[in-house]
Amino acid sequence: MPLFLEIKDLQKTLHKHQAVKNVHLSIDDGEVLGLLGPNGAGESITISTLLPPNEGDILFKEISVVEYPK
Repeated sequence: MPLFLEIKDLQKTLHKHQAVKNVHLSIDDGEVLGLLGPNGAGESITISTLLPPNEGDILFKEISVVEYPK
């Protein structure tokens, strides 16, 4: 069964600072998850800057949403 959402090698740079590096995430259909970490660890940046990443791919039901036309 294909994954509901998959993130591969996600990286995001903001103002010449690498804010998110090498994020990998796999979510099965119906699965619920949370993103936890200490203040300043990058949880909010990770979620809010998923698109567009500087590097990596985000797959929704095996379709890349990074390269998908708007």
